[in-house]
Amino acid sequence: MKKIFLLLMIVFCVAAIALMGVGCTEEIIEEEPIEETPDEDAPAEEEVPTEEKVQSTKELVEKIILYESGKQEVVDIKSEDGIRMASLLTRKLHELNLQSTCVFIEEDIIKIKEKDRIVELVFKNPADITISQWVEQEERYHIPVDEKGYRILEDVETSLFILEDTQDRGLEAHILVGHEVEGRIVYSCWAVNISQEGKPQLDRTWIVNRINLSKDIVFKDQEANQAAILFLLSWLF
Repeated sequence: MKKIFLLLMIVFCVAAIALMGVGCTEEIIEEEPIEETPDEDAPAEEEVPTEEKVQSTKELVEKIILYESGKQEVVDIKSEDGIRMASLLTRKLHELNLQSTCVFIEEDIIKIKEKDRIVELVFKNPADITISQWVEQEERYHIPVDEKGYRILEDVETSLFILEDTQDRGLEAHILVGHEVEGRIVYSCWAVNISQEGKPQLDRTWIVNRINLSKDIVFKDQEANQAAILFLLSWLF
């Protein structure tokens, strides 16, 4: 009888505990989202190159060379057309804000000049160019910036504007910026991203689909900068 009584007591206790748990709800404590503290130094909007900067860089241009299928043609930078082209290209240098991971050496550039359609901008002396890429405070210890935190590309000797990538390297609409490193020119790869969020969208308004040395030009982007269109048309005729 004692065993039966003890067994009944155990069953009763288990049932009581189970009944006490019915209807109980676990208290869920919602964590408040942690707000990221914005960098007080961060710009409200992207830097727009000033006319003063563009003009200053344009005056450093020594020559402009067009390449297509291994042929080349030098543009007279003192002509009206040459001045307009120098202004357009130097402005795009200051607008650079997206860096690609690709890096090229002189041997790669020789192949690009032989096979692709490009425009090369050559400077009289190595130039420091402030671009539109803002650098986070913690990254500035190894990246040169101006007083506002925008990156400076130092000792730029030449820049290649890729109009058409016939080798399918994904370089169209990119600009290769050449710096001298240990006696050799090494090219970093850049572009102008016009998308405010999400996937980058490269600025192609400066691209001409075809620049033949026979002066045959067809525009790829219908929304190209009007001044550039007028310039290139005037260059033809």
